[in-house]
Amino acid sequence: MLSHFIKAKTLVLVVLVALFAGLAWFSADYDTRGGALGPACPIKVYGRCYREQEVRRFLSYFEVSRNLLFFEFVQSLFGEDRLDNDPTDFVTNLIILRQEAERLGIEPTDEEAKEAIRTAPIFSIQTMINDEILESNILAPRGLTKADLVQIGKDYLCWRKLGDLLEAGNQPVPIELEKAYVQKYQQFTASLAEFKLEGFREKALITDEEIQKFFDENKEDLLSEEKRGITLIKFSPPAETEGMTNEQKAQQRLDYNNRVNEIYGTLAEDESMFAELAKGIAADPANKFPITLEEIAPFAMTSPPEALKEKADLLADLFSGARTIQAGTAVSVPFPQEDGSYLMFKLTQVVEPTGLTLDQAKEQIKTALTNKKANLLVNEAATDARAKMLEALEAGKPVAEAAKV
Repeated sequence: MLSHFIKAKTLVLVVLVALFAGLAWFSADYDTRGGALGPACPIKVYGRCYREQEVRRFLSYFEVSRNLLFFEFVQSLFGEDRLDNDPTDFVTNLIILRQEAERLGIEPTDEEAKEAIRTAPIFSIQTMINDEILESNILAPRGLTKADLVQIGKDYLCWRKLGDLLEAGNQPVPIELEKAYVQKYQQFTASLAEFKLEGFREKALITDEEIQKFFDENKEDLLSEEKRGITLIKFSPPAETEGMTNEQKAQQRLDYNNRVNEIYGTLAEDESMFAELAKGIAADPANKFPITLEEIAPFAMTSPPEALKEKADLLADLFSGARTIQAGTAVSVPFPQEDGSYLMFKLTQVVEPTGLTLDQAKEQIKTALTNKKANLLVNEAATDARAKMLEALEAGKPVAEAAKV
């Protein structure tokens, strides 16, 4: 049997705790039991200062991970045998986990992260929880969005992969491995009858009377999209010159990251002076990398301007309930981009949703009614096909033949 694997799992958990503790000791300028670097820099890891707003977000990840019942994950980063409830070690170790996973090339996809969340223990224990409850009761009160949930899923998968690497030396004997594989991955043969929704949409004809009826019954809920305007700042990394050594390149990137972090602290400190400070910083020759400012008129989340297309994390933050034009909640943290640049913004304008006229809502209503009617047609077709297949099977026909009925 695989009983020795249970002991191995415990050993790996202990090793992970020790690993993160050691990395935290050597990489963080922070005494997690006895003090900090001051209010402007609560935590500093790998030479980068993480400011209060960023730390609060990491603390929210701690709470959400516990709510999802990712207990081993939380315990590993939080520390074994802890009697207090201070999550500082979790934050520090989570930052280290991300850095080390990136260094090792561990990069879970969004779909993998979503699947990890869907299989979280909380959903098997409390089956009534759905996406709406998760978002309204767990994410929204902490100012988080579904994008943050995906990031937690990625962190969890990175942690598991590191655990798998440490566990690689604890392999079962071949016969036990074969038994476990057969038990988990044994194959079945099945016949599939596929009903594509697209084909049924063409049959779902919607009349003007149906559209009018839907509008009359739902006009109070038919609203335009909320729009938000921002001042966008982009920090572009300095170019690497020919002849630079790897050490010089690394130092240049570190100096750039630290300077961006310092600028963020300056801009976030007095949000009322954001525009003036940003213009001065962009024109300051002491900043040896390009800094550009752009005023972006209000836009809907579903139709972002070119500069923000495919910036899912930034858009989710901008349109979250926690982001307002009030002081203290208008300025974002810098969002790292694939090309090494950073984007940050200040929310400057919010255009509230307004009621739609029938003409404005007509296409939206038609799409909703078409999808609804197409789903009904699919269900009717599937039910009819199932009845015919069962009838054929009861008559003694083979499965493959019954599936063609």
